[in-house]
Amino acid sequence: MFDSYFNTCQLNVAIPSWGWAVDSDSQDPAYEFVAKFDMNMDGRLDYSELILGIIWNNRKREGLFCYNCFFLLAKKLGAMFTYLDCQNKGYLTAEEFWSKCSSLKRSDNRWNIFKYGTKDTIRTLSINDFILKNGYTVDGAVTKDEFIAGVLLGLMQRNVSHNAILKDESRSLKDKRWTGNGSVDEAAEEYMNQK
Repeated sequence: MFDSYFNTCQLNVAIPSWGWAVDSDSQDPAYEFVAKFDMNMDGRLDYSELILGIIWNNRKREGLFCYNCFFLLAKKLGAMFTYLDCQNKGYLTAEEFWSKCSSLKRSDNRWNIFKYGTKDTIRTLSINDFILKNGYTVDGAVTKDEFIAGVLLGLMQRNVSHNAILKDESRSLKDKRWTGNGSVDEAAEEYMNQK
């Protein structure tokens, strides 16, 4: 049962080995990490609590995370943010996000909320929701760090349960919005048919 839990002894090894961010005045970083991210207060971290903690704890590392903390994925997300923020303002509004994301090249066009381009904004709620949940620094916008952390947290929420890293998409809820193996956005199709 305890195979899928992480304790302070393990974290005492992981934190310095992987270079996680630690407050300079911290007396016991592992204990403080568990105390902060142990949502069910059982004295240890399950998979979802650990990954949430890693993302949130290391989110302010100049847009990139420590190597063992999603570094390669964060690097790609940082490059995506730089592309979207072509004016180099340091943040993206929901409107900029929506209008520029539709031009990103995708290797797979399934589950593409930008399928109809920027004129038909049937799915703008997704972008607005992302901005509201992740933007703290600038009202109505996300910074690079917030963008990276928001995407990583969204991935974590859809791919990690309390006791496992999921190998299926049982938590993605894609089947509630999409049919045809991700090629048909049901609400957007209904909207387009009514136009």
